[in-house]
Amino acid sequence: VSPEVGLAFYWWNGTSWVLCSQQGINTTNVDSYGGYLWARITGTTTPSLADLTGTPFGGGSTPVVPFYPSIAFVIFAVLVAVATIVYLKRKNLVVD
Repeated sequence: VSPEVGLAFYWWNGTSWVLCSQQGINTTNVDSYGGYLWARITGTTTPSLADLTGTPFGGGSTPVVPFYPSIAFVIFAVLVAVATIVYLKRKNLVVD
């Protein structure tokens, strides 16, 4: 069994990973290389050429949701850090 079996191309549509509509696996040996993945991206495929502007695209077996921290998350993290420092200073556990 070729190591490529089970792999596929996906693109991130802003909400979830979507399987590319025209793709496949060539498992025929070519010059002692055991195979490859391919994807056809045109104006009418999923994703289309226009969909790939500024969005992740890649191949693999299990797509992972990309992490883009929101401004609310960043503000929350900063507030937690500041509150922790203030608490530790009040308990005299942090020396300036």
